[in-house]
Amino acid sequence: MKKIMLFGLLITFLGVSSCDISDDGSECVIGPVLILIDLVEEGSNENLFSNGTFDKSQFTVVSNNNQPVNHNFLNVDGREYLRIALGETVGENTISLKLNSEVIMDIQYTTALSTGECNNPYITDFDIPEYDFEQLPSTGAIRVYFPLQVLD
Repeated sequence: MKKIMLFGLLITFLGVSSCDISDDGSECVIGPVLILIDLVEEGSNENLFSNGTFDKSQFTVVSNNNQPVNHNFLNVDGREYLRIALGETVGENTISLKLNSEVIMDIQYTTALSTGECNNPYITDFDIPEYDFEQLPSTGAIRVYFPLQVLD
């Protein structure tokens, strides 16, 4: 299944970038939507940063207008997860993960603002057109499967 409705991703990975006060005086936590990406070899589920297939020093994330996108790596139990701040731009967006000089992975997503007191951004649609992926129920991370022919 290539398309996933990721409303729950907002709740799981909402990043704090600023606070505001709602109309009723309570504090609102607003900020960019954050996603966790687990890049793995198809079949083995071996993490491609942990095993050295991709080098973090060669890795970049850019927006569709070639601007850098805020990201960092989280090491959890020896697994390197990529955490990306998707920003607060509402509507259709694309970011490109440049994994090395030959491999680029595009992520397409659509965001909207919640209705109510705080108007938080959340993901309404998410796709990685060239790769199979799934959202892991235990962590909410997006696991992306790389076929062996891409890695050779």
